[in-house]
Amino acid sequence: MIIDVDSHLKETWILDEIYKLPPPYDEYTPVRVGDGTHYDAKFLVKWGGGRGRLESTGHDHDYMYNPRVNFGGGEMAARQAGGYDMEVRIKDVDLEGIDKQFIIGGTAGMGVEGGLGVVLCETYNDWAAAAVKEYEGRLYSVGVLPYANPGKAADELTRCVKDLGMMAFNLPQYLAETGLEDPALFPVYATAEELDVPLFCHGGGFANLLSSRFPQNLVGAHAVNRPAGASVALTSLVFGGIFEKFPRLRVIFFELSAEWIIYWIHRLEEDFEWYEGNQPRHLTVPLSKAPAEYVKQNIWITCEADEKRLPWAIEELGADHICMATDYPHFDSTFPNTVRTLRERNDLSAKDKDLILGGSAASLLRL
Repeated sequence: MIIDVDSHLKETWILDEIYKLPPPYDEYTPVRVGDGTHYDAKFLVKWGGGRGRLESTGHDHDYMYNPRVNFGGGEMAARQAGGYDMEVRIKDVDLEGIDKQFIIGGTAGMGVEGGLGVVLCETYNDWAAAAVKEYEGRLYSVGVLPYANPGKAADELTRCVKDLGMMAFNLPQYLAETGLEDPALFPVYATAEELDVPLFCHGGGFANLLSSRFPQNLVGAHAVNRPAGASVALTSLVFGGIFEKFPRLRVIFFELSAEWIIYWIHRLEEDFEWYEGNQPRHLTVPLSKAPAEYVKQNIWITCEADEKRLPWAIEELGADHICMATDYPHFDSTFPNTVRTLRERNDLSAKDKDLILGGSAASLLRL
C-alpha cells in the first residue's frame, strides 16, 4: 500500500468557494475581484493569515503556475488543476502509483482569534471533508483547528473525527507568542491522544521565525523557514514535556528531509546531558527519558526521494518512522516520479522501502 502523507490544495485560487461563511460572519466571506479564475484569481479578504489577497507579497512564486509564463514548459501549471479538482487529482494519484493520499490546506484560520477563527476552521473542515467524499478510501483531508482559540480547538478536533471521519490534524510549528509547550494546547494533545489521531506539524507558508530576514528572497526564505520552525517545534515538544505528559501523542514533521532529524536529535541529546542532573532548575517538566527516546517513540518525519543521507536517517530514527511525501502539486514536488525514485534506490533494503512507501504511514495513521 503506497501512502502519500503530504499533498496540497490550491486554496488561494478558490477562497470564495471554500470559505462561504455563515451569519454573522458572512461579511468575511472572500470576495473575488474581477473575472480572473484560478491562477488569475484575486480576492478581498478581511481576515489575515493567507495569501490570495490583493496586496502583493515579497515571496510570490505564482508565476510558476501561470500557463502564460510557460515555466518549465507548462507542466507545472498544468499540474495545478489537481490542487482544486479532485477528479484531476485522482488521475494524478493513479499516475504516481499511490493508493492513499493526504491533503493539507486551510491553515489561514488557525491563527485568527475569536469566533471568526473558529468559524473559518469549521467551514474549511466541512468543505475539505465534502471535497474528498467521492474518493473515500483514496483521498483524505487533514483537518485544521482554531489554535488561536485553544478552548475551542479540542472541540473541533472531536467534531471532525466523529462527524467528518477525519484522521489527522494540522499543528502549527509555534503560536504567535508561545511555543507548543503552552498549557493552553494541552486539551488538544489530550484529545488527539484519546481519539488516537496524529498531528501533522507542517510549516505555515512563509510566516516563520526567520523568513522575515529575507523580505524579497524566496530562495533564502524557503531554505530557512521549514527547518528553523520545525527545530523550535520539536524542542518545545520534547523539552516542554509534551511527550512526557502525553506519551501516546504522535507528531509528524514535513518538508525538511529526513537528514534534518539526525543533527537535531544529537543537538537535543548533547544539551540534555549538561542539564540532566538538575532538571527541576532547567526544565518546567522533568523528563523520565533521554530526548532521543521521545523522538524515536513519538515523532515521524517525511523524506525526499533522492536525499543522499537517507540511510543515515534510517539508522538513526528507523524506517518505521519515515514516510513518503510528494508535496504535490507544488513546484518543488518530484511528482510523478517520487514512488519510482524510491523504488529504484540501491542503497535501501526492500523492507525499508516498503516502510517508507507506506508501511510507516499506515502505522502512524492506524490504516
